[in-house]
Amino acid sequence: MIWKNFKSNIINLGFEEVDIFDDAEQHLVESANRGIIYINSFLERKKKIEHIDIPENTKYFMIDLSVYEDFDSVCDVPPKIQGKPLADYYYENDILYINAPGKNVSITYNPKTELIPYDVDDNYILPIKQELIPLLQLITAYYVWLDDDERKATCYYDQYQELANNYISLKNLEKQDGFTASVEGGIEI
Repeated sequence: MIWKNFKSNIINLGFEEVDIFDDAEQHLVESANRGIIYINSFLERKKKIEHIDIPENTKYFMIDLSVYEDFDSVCDVPPKIQGKPLADYYYENDILYINAPGKNVSITYNPKTELIPYDVDDNYILPIKQELIPLLQLITAYYVWLDDDERKATCYYDQYQELANNYISLKNLEKQDGFTASVEGGIEI
């Protein structure tokens, strides 16, 4: 979703007059960034790098993760060889040491959270998955209204919390083997 559409949706979530909002766009950017950070704090945001060849005659091969532009921190996922976890490895700061001579390894790390710039253009594409936009809209509306209208803010946070719980439950179900879903009930018209 682009910024212009996102901004329009937030305006429709509580501003009676559009021109009142014009002075508050900076506040919207800050609120949206807080929302992105908040949403990313509970999601698994791991990045995987595949096909790293470890030289043959190497006891511990060193991989400096800080060379990856979007690297933020190491994560709890062990390096893998053909999908199977590797046991002989360790981290020292941002450097991964792997003992797997002659093997092809995949590694995983936590990427940086991209935030919306303050001088955002209307055509800027939001740095969050499309499926998370409804969550971002509600948590942004919560932060926008938090200081001015606690009742409205609480309403948006409650809606956000319900949607986030549903999203997490669905993602947990998808991780289970043999996931199937069915819709039952409804109203006959």
